[in-house]
Amino acid sequence: PEAVSLAAEVGGEPEFEGVEASTIPGTTDALVAHHPGFPAITIMSSLLVLGLDAGTARYYYDADTLGAKKKILSTWLWFGLFLSLPVCSILIVLAKPICHLIFKDADLARFFILGTATLPFASVAGVTMMTLRLTFHAKGFGLLSASGVLLHGLAALYFVVILGQGVAGVFLAFMLAAIYRALFGLLLTYK
Repeated sequence: PEAVSLAAEVGGEPEFEGVEASTIPGTTDALVAHHPGFPAITIMSSLLVLGLDAGTARYYYDADTLGAKKKILSTWLWFGLFLSLPVCSILIVLAKPICHLIFKDADLARFFILGTATLPFASVAGVTMMTLRLTFHAKGFGLLSASGVLLHGLAALYFVVILGQGVAGVFLAFMLAAIYRALFGLLLTYK
């Protein structure tokens, strides 16, 4: 099947030839062409997140007491929230100018807002999944992972196929699954 361009999905004119909703490299190429600093930001943010995951695991296993281990995990959770909430709030407020600057189409702001609003939940979900792995709660991890994937798939089918939401439906399904994983993950890891 032929891929639909993101701009065509919202009724606009495609600004970047060859940029399709199904191709992340195409989107990245379009961003890099107009904003050369984009790869550096992407790489640095990925390293920060990877560093937190690896650093947390290392310090968790080096800790001698249960209290110290809990402190490491809770610090990681709160750091992620305190970092993501203000940044995501600013990005949501500035969604239209950002989309106009990057994509030359402010109508894409609704997708940007949905994706950005999901990030704090995805961050919490990631912390809780890693906590379940670090504490060797295989059943809890398996339950959270499998039920989250199932919910994500069913929600995507519902929003995209049944309601006909298109790209917005994909973002809504991802948001719903991230909220579920964050809340259920907190329930499983709270002690």
